[in-house]
Amino acid sequence: MASSGFSIVDGSEYTDRAAANREYLALANEVFGFNESGEDFARLLPKLFGPGRDAAAHTTFAVSGQDSSMVACAGRFPVDFIAGNTFLKAFGIGNVGVRKELRKRGLMSAVMTAAVNQMIVEGAVFSFLGGSRHRYKHFGYERAGVVYGFELSAKTLRALAESIPASYTLTPLSSDDGAAARFIAENDRRPLRAIRDPREIYDILTSWHSVPYVLYENGAPRGWAVVKAGLWVTEAVTVDNEHLLPLLALLSKVNAPLMVKVPEYDTALYDTLWPLAESWHTGADNMICVFDYRKLVSALLEVKAGYALLSDGTLNVIIDGIARTEQFKIEVTNGVPSVTDIDPGTDPGEVIRLSDADATGLFLTRNAPVSRRISPAAASWFPLPLYIGSPNDV
Repeated sequence: MASSGFSIVDGSEYTDRAAANREYLALANEVFGFNESGEDFARLLPKLFGPGRDAAAHTTFAVSGQDSSMVACAGRFPVDFIAGNTFLKAFGIGNVGVRKELRKRGLMSAVMTAAVNQMIVEGAVFSFLGGSRHRYKHFGYERAGVVYGFELSAKTLRALAESIPASYTLTPLSSDDGAAARFIAENDRRPLRAIRDPREIYDILTSWHSVPYVLYENGAPRGWAVVKAGLWVTEAVTVDNEHLLPLLALLSKVNAPLMVKVPEYDTALYDTLWPLAESWHTGADNMICVFDYRKLVSALLEVKAGYALLSDGTLNVIIDGIARTEQFKIEVTNGVPSVTDIDPGTDPGEVIRLSDADATGLFLTRNAPVSRRISPAAASWFPLPLYIGSPNDV
């Protein structure tokens, strides 16, 4: 029981799927104040609440003992990733809310705790969400992940656009353009990327009031970009680096000045923007909860070794994690990383013990205080390049 008079129900248990999703959508719109603002989750997040979607199947509810109505919710939506050659099972947490008149009864804590426990049972490597650090750190989430923000002035973009051949064009992705959707799904070769079904590309990339654009050269697709709410370029990918400047230049006709978010591993986009930007900053990408540090660290070290020189060294860690206590050794030899068991007989003084929050801070953020407790060589490996990106947010 969540609290007296309420119980926790997994959304997959409802037999009438359509009715469950209608009730869920109404609850989500209510608790987020959308009924007053005119917003609607069906428009905001078509990838979750659009026609034919079953968002309720991936949500934990608190229901009333009187009439079995939904009164609180916490969505845990699967968004799996590929990091290098490693599959990472992940979930995005979204639509966490409680009816206004029932708040401060422990219902939010109950649905979140149940959602976290279910993700652990299902073998998630990590989870992410957008929200208050103060609110969600109680469930194991910490501000983490690295993202760079670059600003290109309108003047710079106008000059850049003048040099772009007329053979390049930029077209908004349409819902019925299956060929362009397949191009996007099949040509995303970023070293860390979400796995996307071509049939869902349009709904994914238009969520959060975003507009996806496809870059063409002489009619052949060369890349794409996503502009969120007319403010930020949240994804910019091309089949070859030579097409990045044309993509950015043509985006200036959509939005100028141009604000671009760049993951750390995207060195081509970073290097393209660096000499052009008027300003830039480094920030945290999301709120992250890690359930399997060993797998995540191993996969992201492989990604980082693909674009950065790693100093040789060794780091032995014990982590008191959310899902379990983990012990492993991180080692870099001749620039090649490995994550293995701690060697038998290792001096306890050579092993650092980390809380869950400190482990997230060390591995996935810049300049966390805990980084001063390890050798400079090991500290140089971090932060690891975990980046969710707005198109994957839920």
